[in-house]
Amino acid sequence: MKKNFLFLFIILLSLPCWCQPINDLRKIFDYDKGEDLDLRILSTVDTVQGTMNEIIFNGGNGLKITGSLIIPKQKIREFPAIIFLNDASQSRNAFLQQALNLSECAFASLIIDAPPARPQQYQMSYHNFTDPRRDLIAYKQAVLDIRRSIDLLEQHPRIDHNRIAFIGNGDGAMTGAITSGIESRILTYILMACTPSYSRDLRYSNSPMIVKARNSLSAEQITQYEKLVELLNPSNYLPYHRRSLIFFQFAQNDPGFDEKASKELFQITEEPKIQKIYKTTNSGMVTFEEVIKDQNMWLNNHL
Repeated sequence: MKKNFLFLFIILLSLPCWCQPINDLRKIFDYDKGEDLDLRILSTVDTVQGTMNEIIFNGGNGLKITGSLIIPKQKIREFPAIIFLNDASQSRNAFLQQALNLSECAFASLIIDAPPARPQQYQMSYHNFTDPRRDLIAYKQAVLDIRRSIDLLEQHPRIDHNRIAFIGNGDGAMTGAITSGIESRILTYILMACTPSYSRDLRYSNSPMIVKARNSLSAEQITQYEKLVELLNPSNYLPYHRRSLIFFQFAQNDPGFDEKASKELFQITEEPKIQKIYKTTNSGMVTFEEVIKDQNMWLNNHL
């Protein structure tokens, strides 16, 4: 599977990214929909808000997806569901309290680990600045993780597969933005701290981690990285999202926040869409009260 992906990737690199039709880009993220999910429940905890299952299931390519599936306790036939994917630097538990609170309002949640946060035998790293092909493989897998998560929710007897949302932060938001141009089964996306151009971040971002990496690389390495990861730019996919509702959220005090880039991201995104910038006291959007309040209101109105 990885060899097939790299072969297609090399072919696509022969054209500038702006020449590549969206259908060609979508082929990169094809997968075997018939492959068994092989779902295993590792543990179950009953909480006041709902039943939380720690799970592992098949993500394809011999890799496993780990996460938490929370099913509300209300006795209704089917629940809407949210897929959560965090930034690579944070645990999936950053979304746990919000997911538990949502279960009190009859929303199910599937919080999955990003590839860098999974158990060691299934890990794949991001930000491979000296080996950008690894970034391409890792982000491809992250998109497949979302698609396989939808497959899992569709098979669950208590989930309404017509009402699935996605919430992503940082790297998770970028993965969601790519997915929006590929998947038709997600009704709405909430994307926190998303970037329009992943390839450009290495050269221009003010994020301390990116600045440190940039200072350690040669100009040739930066150019090579930019060229190879262009396929991951959300700007390639958001103009073609599948009529999903897109809600962008940004933190003004986030070290990586770029107002010009956020405007560019909003402009290139197909309608329907909305954007909000928060005056947070820090970059912790996942726990910022106003951010969560707006997300919950959005989900209640649109899911």
